[in-house]
Amino acid sequence: MTNLRVIEHQGQRVLTTSQLAEAYETETIKINQNFSRNKLRYKEGKHYFILKGADLKQFKNEFDLNEVVGTRASSLYLWTEKGAFMHAKSIETDRAWEAYEMLVDEYYCLKEKASSKIRVEDVLSMTVDRLILNEKTVSHALSIATETRTELEQLKEEFQLFKKSRWNSGTPKFISDSEYFADQELREALSKKIYLFSQKSGIPVKKVWCVDFDREFYRQYKINPSEGKEFGLTRPKYLSSIGYLSVAIEVVDEMIAALGMSEPQAA
Repeated sequence: MTNLRVIEHQGQRVLTTSQLAEAYETETIKINQNFSRNKLRYKEGKHYFILKGADLKQFKNEFDLNEVVGTRASSLYLWTEKGAFMHAKSIETDRAWEAYEMLVDEYYCLKEKASSKIRVEDVLSMTVDRLILNEKTVSHALSIATETRTELEQLKEEFQLFKKSRWNSGTPKFISDSEYFADQELREALSKKIYLFSQKSGIPVKKVWCVDFDREFYRQYKINPSEGKEFGLTRPKYLSSIGYLSVAIEVVDEMIAALGMSEPQAA
């Protein structure tokens, strides 16, 4: 099998009909008959190539195939590995299958192994290009992250200034951080009173905060407790930050009293 004349077409190894017949220890006419009977199953470019006219003449000159192709031949069939498999299946002899396996190992696959070096080089080149591209992408991402970090720092400074600034006439100003932390017990007291009102009235806690409390507090002080959401603050924290926490507790006490109820006395 190793003495087969190597023939290549369109980047892959192929065999002429006479070479294939020799390998399968059959006659050329047998190969032609198998092809004619099953022609619809064969696809040109996949199982075989056919050369005619100027293409055939150029191909014969390139590979010096006069010894395997007749001088008056008007066409030449070249069989690929898949075409060789189709013929082995049609001949269906042990010798044909043994020959096909040797063709795959010693003829067709040798071309793939040789071309694999080129493919490895191509892969390495593509890998380098991708690494360069990734480096540029990471550099750009870091640049954006740095700009974003700077913008966040600026926003943080502006918000701190905003917290320290006074609002329009008649509205409260933000209290200091020390006052804010000192109000922790008051914030907890407000939440407990809201929960008590929810228990006594049967209204869900969330609805008490969002509807009943907001409405009553706005009615008395024209301030909407939910505005703290813009700064990521809960109602107790927001009211503490603007100095209205004590009056908020008074508002809830009035709401409880309006129900004709009062907090239970401690035992």
